Amino acid sequence: MRRLGLLAVLLSVLLVVPLAFSQRATAQDASSAHGKYLVALAGCGDCHGEKLQGGPLFFQPAKGVKLPGPWASKAPKIAGFPMFKTDAQAVTFLKTGVMPDGSHPRIPMPDFRFNDADAKAVVAYIRAFPH
Repeated sequence: MRRLGLLAVLLSVLLVVPLAFSQRATAQDASSAHGKYLVALAGCGDCHGEKLQGGPLFFQPAKGVKLPGPWASKAPKIAGFPMFKTDAQAVTFLKTGVMPDGSHPRIPMPDFRFNDADAKAVVAYIRAFPH
């Protein structure tokens, strides 16, 4: 009888633990898929490249246009978000437009103001992006 009880516990663990991990993986996959959608919608690849590896910008402001700040000549690599030590820093940037050192990115980077869930989804996607 004792063996039967042990077998029942073992089978429960073998069935429940993988299910818990698959549900967690499904939630992560959904978050990353939403992040992928937002990255495409925001047009990140337009400047940072299809693989988010960065590179020179092939456009510039029209002559005589007064800009509120300096113009970037190239877009940085963002695949993996190497400029942020933590996910929290990246989320804060996407929500506020402020880098961890208090600076703002140069123009033409837009001032995004993602909500918390969307910022976390973008971070999940970009952190997992091949870099």
